[in-house]
Amino acid sequence: MNKGMGMVKKKKGFTLLELLMVVIVIGILATLAIPQYATFAERARAAEAISTISALKTAQSLYKLDNSSYAGNIDDLEKNTIKIPISKFWQRPSVSSTAEGFTVEVARIGTGKKIVLRYSEVAGDDFQSGTDEEYKGAVPK
Repeated sequence: MNKGMGMVKKKKGFTLLELLMVVIVIGILATLAIPQYATFAERARAAEAISTISALKTAQSLYKLDNSSYAGNIDDLEKNTIKIPISKFWQRPSVSSTAEGFTVEVARIGTGKKIVLRYSEVAGDDFQSGTDEEYKGAVPK
């Protein structure tokens, strides 16, 4: 007598329909996750610029204590108080000053988007960015 006669042999593996459904679900998840990641990454880059600007604000305060005026350019700050970190996402900051305040500006490499701090002894800080929506949450208000 033959063993297994009349018994149906089960196949192991996935059907084409099951594999197709998995690919579709992964595709949907990827379309949702990739834009969120890009936004998160850009906000992290903006936080890097804000950190540099905050360091420059402190450097300007120290420079004013020593020289009775704010530094008019970034080279004066680098000579006396701070070493500007090199970023692969942001251009070298620019600094300008007036009698009662200063401006620090950082531009994004490749896009030209800017984050600007205008500081006045009378009014305090005024952060601005060229694309408020993109840096939402990273630029202090």
